[in-house]
Amino acid sequence: MPKHPTLSDFPPHLRAQIAEQIGGGMSNANHGWGNQPPTEKKKMHTPTTGNKWKKAQKAEENAHFDAKNTKQSAKIAHSSVIKYIGIDSGTHTGIAVWNKPAKKFELIKTVKIHVAMEIVQAEFAVNPNILVRVEDARQRKWFGNDDKKTDAKKQGAGSVKRDAVIWRDFLIDHKIPHEMVPPQVGGTKLSKEEFAMLTRYTGLTSNHARDAGMMVYNY
Repeated sequence: MPKHPTLSDFPPHLRAQIAEQIGGGMSNANHGWGNQPPTEKKKMHTPTTGNKWKKAQKAEENAHFDAKNTKQSAKIAHSSVIKYIGIDSGTHTGIAVWNKPAKKFELIKTVKIHVAMEIVQAEFAVNPNILVRVEDARQRKWFGNDDKKTDAKKQGAGSVKRDAVIWRDFLIDHKIPHEMVPPQVGGTKLSKEEFAMLTRYTGLTSNHARDAGMMVYNY
C-alpha cells in the first residue's frame, strides 16, 4: 500500500502553503493526507440546576400569602402600626383611618370600592406601617331573629362576601398588612348620636362609615 505523504515530506517553505490548500485535510505530520472526517465539536451544555425553578416558585409564594401567614404578619405588625384603616365592604364601602399616636380619626366616609382601594394604596405608599382591617362577611354566623329580614340579609350577603374576597386578593397582591375580621354582634349599626358620644367624632357619617370606624376606633 503506497504511503500517503505527510507535511514532513515537503520542504519547509511549502508546508504552510500545502496545509492551507488542503484545508486541514492533513491533521499533523504523523497522519495521512486523505480527507479526514471533520472533528465533531462537542456541544456545550449549560449546567442545569433547580435554582431558577426554585427562585420562581419562591417568588410566587412570596407574592401570594395564605390566610394563616397574612394573619400572623398582621399580629406581628401591631407594635409598629401608625395607622389603622377600617373597611366595611359592600356596594357603598365604609372607610375609616385611625391615627394611633394622635388617637383620632383622620378620615371617615363612604365611597365606591375602587376609591377606597386608592385611599389604602396612597396611605401605604406614604407610610407602610399601616394595618387594614376588613369586615369579612364570610365569617358571619348570625343574622338576627326576624325571618324576613334574615332572608334579605342572607341574599345581600352574597355580594358582600364577594367584595371581601376582592379586598383580600387586593391586599395580598399589594403586600399590605391586613386582617379579615368577622362582624361583631353589637359592634355595628350605631346611630350617629351613639357613635359621636362614644368616639367624640362629630362629622357627618353613614352606617357603613360608622361600622368601618368601629373596627379601628381606639385600637
